Amino acid sequence: MKNVIKSICFILIFISIFSLYMFAVIPKYNIDRYNILDIAEYEILEEKKDTIDTLFVGDSLVYSAVSPMEIWNEYGFTSFDCSTPAQLIETSYKYIQKAVDTQHPKVIFLEANVIFRDAKKRTNERKMDDFVNRYIFVSDYHDNWKSIFFGEDIININKGYYFIKKVRKAPKDNDYMKKEERKINIPNENFDYLDKIVKICNDNNIKLILFSIPSMKSWDYAKVQYTKEISSKYNLDYIDFNDKNPLEINWEEETKDEGSHLNYIGAKKVSHYLGNYIKNLNLVNSHKEDKKYSSWNTSYERYLKLNSFD
Repeated sequence: MKNVIKSICFILIFISIFSLYMFAVIPKYNIDRYNILDIAEYEILEEKKDTIDTLFVGDSLVYSAVSPMEIWNEYGFTSFDCSTPAQLIETSYKYIQKAVDTQHPKVIFLEANVIFRDAKKRTNERKMDDFVNRYIFVSDYHDNWKSIFFGEDIININKGYYFIKKVRKAPKDNDYMKKEERKINIPNENFDYLDKIVKICNDNNIKLILFSIPSMKSWDYAKVQYTKEISSKYNLDYIDFNDKNPLEINWEEETKDEGSHLNYIGAKKVSHYLGNYIKNLNLVNSHKEDKKYSSWNTSYERYLKLNSFD
């Protein structure tokens, strides 16, 4: 009986300490408006109000391929990856809805793969993802312990990007963009949410752009062609990184998992292209010399140290 009591006490103490640690490292900028769990689930709420120029919204293709810190260093634009594993377009809409409540981005890039995903086919996965995103979030803020002891600004260092240096080359004979027609069925509710996303962007004077990250396993010729039709229907720009390999992705060196996701080398190419694209839109200005954005320079320094670029 004593051992049972000791075990229960140990578990309770561990939970208490873990909870205190989570509260200590979680960003505090917007907790007065949103509770801790909201900020854990929607990391964009951590950012100071009206400081984000651009959002990149989508699934794991986004957080593997778009590095806001690379864009900041080269162009001085502030951006954030609002991306989660196997994200549904419903979740994309909720991210954008939450984001525009504290930010006024000029541009939102939506990775079009979310348009094709059927929510009904991943009910159990979705429940697990929601649980992880909402409750198991300490790893995203582990570096924030420094702020507790040194009084530094709490910063989300990678701004939603997941640094991946690993290389697992794709098969050489994978002609994933060969011209093959196939029927594509998209749930009607996905278009309902796309309508909502378009509306919220129009209402907030935000330029919405569809894009497709290089991926041998998520994209093919038929999906690209259908996305072109969707972009035309909604009068949206569409950036296709798959057809004809415009970024000259080296699938033997620039993928972490045999062509499904990019690694850091590939992400640098995507980030540079998108940064230049944003620049040519003439909708946002560089903040590199603006003292109000000095925390981004600090964040970039930490980004280099944290992600081991050697």
